[in-house]
Amino acid sequence: MTISARLGAALAAAFVVVGSASAFAADLSPRAYTKAPAPSPSYDWSGVYIGGQVGGASLSTQFKDFDDEFSNRGLSPDRKTRFTGGGYGGVNWQFGSFVVGVDAQWSHYNATVESLPFGEDFPDFQMGVKLNNAGSVKARFGLAFTNTLVYVAAGPAWANATFSVHDGANGDGSPFIVSSRRTVNGLAAAAGVEHMITPNWIVRGQFQYDEYETQELKFDLSPRESGTPSVRFGQQSSVLEATFGVSYKIGPTSAGY
Repeated sequence: MTISARLGAALAAAFVVVGSASAFAADLSPRAYTKAPAPSPSYDWSGVYIGGQVGGASLSTQFKDFDDEFSNRGLSPDRKTRFTGGGYGGVNWQFGSFVVGVDAQWSHYNATVESLPFGEDFPDFQMGVKLNNAGSVKARFGLAFTNTLVYVAAGPAWANATFSVHDGANGDGSPFIVSSRRTVNGLAAAAGVEHMITPNWIVRGQFQYDEYETQELKFDLSPRESGTPSVRFGQQSSVLEATFGVSYKIGPTSAGY
């Protein structure tokens, strides 16, 4: 074999050795691994909660003249808007994205609505209703979008109401007043949104409408005359309430925080 042939064979062998070594070195080099993304937090709405709320309430009252004493003159609905505060609490159960529960609410209104059946010509004769406190217990159904819950609710409601009719009919000029204070029953419907800001603290915005049964009252227009028949009046109230609340949840915490 000539020298040139031997040199060519040696160069070819050298290239083979270098290529093999490079491939071996590549196999020994550390591999780059992609880090798996962290799992998204899982929010759990199940548990017992208790909180407080503030907002505004619009009380609407329809006064009624059952014996048509005034031909329903001046007995159109009247409305009063008041600040409201109160508390609420309940329990939730979550099934996938669906949340069901029971929600109880109490509100303080201290709102009075009055009516003048004879108008400004006879301002001494007045009818009025004062709504002090109200409560409700509602079944709640919601749809959870991770840490946000959209819900509707409905159930029985009740309110402490004082219905009064008064007139300056006494001989000494003092007003003659007949009043009835009792608890009136009704129904409540609500819709709202809750947002879980931590595993236990939840904020809420809610609209609620309550409508109560008719409350009746008998009144004698001429109390100083014997044999004068009594007439029957009534009031039916409803409340539209918008509130903002904050509650603390006792129960399973959300994973992933």
